[in-house]
Amino acid sequence: MANILDSVTKKIKTAVGTKTDPNSGTSQMLKRWWDDASSARRELDWKWFQYDLWYNGNHYARWDKNTQQIVSTTPRIDGRPKVTINKVYSTLRSVRSHVLQNDPVAEVTPFNMSDQEVDQAMYLNRFLFYLHDHLHLRSQLRATMLHALKYSVGWWQVMWDENAEDKQGGIVVNVVDPYDLYIDPVARLPKEARYMILAVRRNIDDLRNDPKYKDADWDAVVGDDNLAASTLKSRILSYERGQYSFNDGQKEHGSVILKEYWYKETYDAEEEQDDEQNPGKKIKIKTKKDRIMIAAKVGEQIVRQPEDTGLDRLPFFRLASDVEPLSMYGQGWCKNLIPLNKMLETNESSIMEYNVIVNKGRYTVPKNAGVKTVTNQHGIFVEHKAGAQFAPQPMQIPQLSNVIETQTMRISQYMEDIGCQHDASRGQASSNAVSGVAIEALQEGDSTNLSELSENVEEFLEDVYEYMLSVLATKFVTARNVITSTTTGEKMFFKVIGEEADDDLKQQQQQAQPTQNVNGDPAQQGDSQTNKLITIPSKCAVDVQITSYLAFTADGRRQAMKDLASFPQMANLPPDVILKAYNVGPIADIVKDMKQQEQQQMQMQQQQEQAQQQAQGQQQMQQSAQQHQQQLEQQQQQAAIQQQQQAQQQQQQQQQEQANKPQDHGAMQAIAFIRTVIKALDSGEQLPPVPKTITPSFVQTLSAFINSPEGQQNPDVIQVLEMVKDGAIMKMGGGAQQQAQ
Repeated sequence: MANILDSVTKKIKTAVGTKTDPNSGTSQMLKRWWDDASSARRELDWKWFQYDLWYNGNHYARWDKNTQQIVSTTPRIDGRPKVTINKVYSTLRSVRSHVLQNDPVAEVTPFNMSDQEVDQAMYLNRFLFYLHDHLHLRSQLRATMLHALKYSVGWWQVMWDENAEDKQGGIVVNVVDPYDLYIDPVARLPKEARYMILAVRRNIDDLRNDPKYKDADWDAVVGDDNLAASTLKSRILSYERGQYSFNDGQKEHGSVILKEYWYKETYDAEEEQDDEQNPGKKIKIKTKKDRIMIAAKVGEQIVRQPEDTGLDRLPFFRLASDVEPLSMYGQGWCKNLIPLNKMLETNESSIMEYNVIVNKGRYTVPKNAGVKTVTNQHGIFVEHKAGAQFAPQPMQIPQLSNVIETQTMRISQYMEDIGCQHDASRGQASSNAVSGVAIEALQEGDSTNLSELSENVEEFLEDVYEYMLSVLATKFVTARNVITSTTTGEKMFFKVIGEEADDDLKQQQQQAQPTQNVNGDPAQQGDSQTNKLITIPSKCAVDVQITSYLAFTADGRRQAMKDLASFPQMANLPPDVILKAYNVGPIADIVKDMKQQEQQQMQMQQQQEQAQQQAQGQQQMQQSAQQHQQQLEQQQQQAAIQQQQQAQQQQQQQQQEQANKPQDHGAMQAIAFIRTVIKALDSGEQLPPVPKTITPSFVQTLSAFINSPEGQQNPDVIQVLEMVKDGAIMKMGGGAQQQAQ
């Protein structure tokens, strides 16, 4: 009897148990949030459901109300074929590979350009590279990118897991299915959301052994048949994988839908501020703050009571494929590709139908004409009565209209334009573009069209990296070893510690001597990089860049090598680097030959240097004699120059003394007369009269000007002055003539 009662009790129990009071305030609040978020998502789930069918190739699937399952539509009774061409699948995968072809490069921006800040930023850049590789973010980014292309958004959950990294604790990044994340319907952006609900399918045994849910009554919880919280996602999973592939039929050890409620809660807090009236003192003021809470439910039972997570934001990050202003979700890439894919399949199905039906041989035969067909190993024969009035005649086969082919080409062009994946980006060369430069130019056009998607990835990773560093600044209370590589492949070994770690511990870690170097060998003096301690700041700005893949094409590498070779410091590039850039091979053999040639040239150069050294010994004696002769000649030249300089100095001294002597009235009178004569001859005026009183200095001054170079250049002036001088000498007598001479 007891077994029967237990069996009846288990059947009466719901999938959530019976312990929680449904009238409790917390339970009602969580239930209200779930009802609002799930109701707001219904129309969106229906769109995503259609996108999944098309991406998975189920283009002719339909919902059977009788069996409550998705079934594939069978061909019609007339046998008309239905062709499936999954261009949606190929376009989305091609776009994803196009955008994520190169790894994103994260750079921490230093707060100032001091040597310490720049050095720390450089090491933090390598630390982010280490996290990207260590957490396998590349594969997770590809999965989230596919979600974003299909549903317009993809989500990451970034958490701190105390059990990660051998119980030391570490960052964990989870890819969240957009079906499983229910967001506050009022929020237009993730930062505006008051709550987010993560509803995932979990095994009951795993939940029972999880310490976070230790207070729940798991004996009252039984498994259910729900494959997902979203009904439409359950239909997809049931159709693709089977209804019972997730549950073994044992309700006690089955699985349930666990709903994690992440929400903001406002509470009263106190902050200390400087007292303006009493400098140096602090006062406490009341304020409102937000904290991030978490609770969990299975059905109507709260299996995890609300608790403070210690976070300053909801740990979910959105990657959007296209940005809709003031909207949580966008259009996605499937929406506009599906109608064109339908038209393409309709055209191809028409062509297939033509090949199956129309291309078969047909004959026009009168009724009761006695015609029959015979088929054997030799072929098909049409027999009819001899002498029949109407013999069978082959029917004329109608030609397939060219409109279908033209329309198919136009549809393909539309899909290429909407999907931003033309022939060049898919690796198919156009008939008009035969050179590599032309093909890369076409690829650059697609790269430009996808720039919004690349920028969204960059902004997404910037938020994730900044959040990771802020969490690690709090959680890394002890130093962690980091081994990574530089861009040239050189190993880097350093330590990181959180900003909020104890200062004494930081100093001890900095002073601690390493036991091994970067190669694993015993540390030697000078291995300073093995003892480098980097502090992770709680707030920092991270910039992420995704380099265009065109920089890594053949022509792109060649152009980069030409640009590098144009710099003086890059003139002697290694030969293997240049050969790889130009795809010249075999590289190893060519480099070997080049090294042998370099060795031969070095040997010849050494022989030439020895011959030059022998010749230099003979030249040194000749040079010493020549130098002695040159020294004597230089001394003689210097003595002659000194004598000449002394003579010039004496002459200048005499001229200076003569110039310093005061001039008498006669000399001044002669100078004025000379100027007047020159002016009169230049202007054509009448010559000035000769002074009445003539002195010997007057005549001497005239003679000096006549014999001077300046006077020789003016023959007219000299002629006049000669006449005046002769007249003055006759007037003064012979004594004046001797003085003038």
